[in-house]
Amino acid sequence: MWPQVALAPPVLHGEWLTELAAEFDLAWASGWGLQANDLVAPILGVDVLPFVPMPQPFVPMPQIPFPPHEKVPAIDASVGSRSAAWIDVVVPEARAWTSNRRAPTKLVNTDHTRGLQRNHVDDLLAWAGTLNWNKRELRLPPRLVDTAAGSGGSR
Repeated sequence: MWPQVALAPPVLHGEWLTELAAEFDLAWASGWGLQANDLVAPILGVDVLPFVPMPQPFVPMPQIPFPPHEKVPAIDASVGSRSAAWIDVVVPEARAWTSNRRAPTKLVNTDHTRGLQRNHVDDLLAWAGTLNWNKRELRLPPRLVDTAAGSGGSR
């Protein structure tokens, strides 16, 4: 069972994610997994998103779904060789992964007590403008789970 978390994100987070969706293919990459579409997306007012499958729960400390550094291989497998932006509370392994990728990669470090901020959104949108790519030509890799059928929601 997942620990109960007090979740009170600002309404602006949904608006900001919608802005980012115009330039990026968004996906949940968290311990929430598929539940993010049922529990978080409606609060934020965003569409159902695919999610990056994460490691199995960390058994010795069940309140932590998995060690944070284990996100890195999951993210790497999901983005493949595509350009990527990753918004998270950054761990050293994520920094190393970012610096070793050939594809343009943007790592946005958030404060776990504040989450996504407007300056992060502006920074990401500016970065996207420097890339030579067209989002409409990109397709999510098959390793990302299509949640439209699994969560009862639709796109």
